[in-house]
Amino acid sequence: MEKPLIEIDSSLGYSHVRISLNQIKGLLNTYIRPLSGLKVRSSEGELLEVNAETLISLLINNLQRTQLLELLHMFQIIRKRKSNIQHYLEYILQGITIKDTLKK
Repeated sequence: MEKPLIEIDSSLGYSHVRISLNQIKGLLNTYIRPLSGLKVRSSEGELLEVNAETLISLLINNLQRTQLLELLHMFQIIRKRKSNIQHYLEYILQGITIKDTLKK
């Protein structure tokens, strides 16, 4: 199955991208599954290693659809540059953790 690309018309933005939640999950899986040893700091300050399934559900549950599309678009750009997405993803996870800490 060919992966859908997220092509953005700068005048329309991410809200006009036609892609299903299952396709988003599939793309996240494609980018995240090869990564190993992703670590995220919990709200208690503990460093935890997370697996791909946990990470994908964390992203789906904490990001809006447009944010997920933007994240996937950034993954595409990073991969096109032949760079590693791991540090970018860890940065995003740190932001989610901080956001959860501020909610409490």
